[in-house]
Amino acid sequence: HDVGHPGLNYPFMVEGAHELALKSNDRSPLEYMHGAKLFEIVGTPKTDIFFRFIEAILHTDMPHHVSMVKETQVLYGRNSEIFDATRELYYEDPNEFPTKEAVEHFRASQDTKRLIRNLFLHTGDVSNPMKPFKVCRIWPGKCWRSSSSRGTRRRSSASRCRC
Repeated sequence: HDVGHPGLNYPFMVEGAHELALKSNDRSPLEYMHGAKLFEIVGTPKTDIFFRFIEAILHTDMPHHVSMVKETQVLYGRNSEIFDATRELYYEDPNEFPTKEAVEHFRASQDTKRLIRNLFLHTGDVSNPMKPFKVCRIWPGKCWRSSSSRGTRRRSSASRCRC
């Protein structure tokens, strides 16, 4: 996190009217500079991690589910030998999973990396049925109560809004 650090401490920068202290109005000059460097670094498409996170978050929305399933099926169809060999290796020795070759193969394609990144977050978002039943059974009730509450609020606000 100290990229660009000039090797000077806060009091020295303020007392010496250092350029960073002046730019930050003598308030946390190093921290402001680190924040600016972060945005400078992620300001290019190759290093924009925030866009990637936001894209993955947006793919947790259920309208993307069917297309993600189809993309995953195509990915598996094109790479079934690698997936199957990797799965067998996992059963033989989980410590050797995944293979270096499999990682390199899937890292080569930006589309594959995007799909896997989005898929992991989406899977986590819709994974409730995979949890133990004692945990799983709680979620549908919460969703139902939330949905029911929204419907009640909509009907209530519609009845107040008679134009």
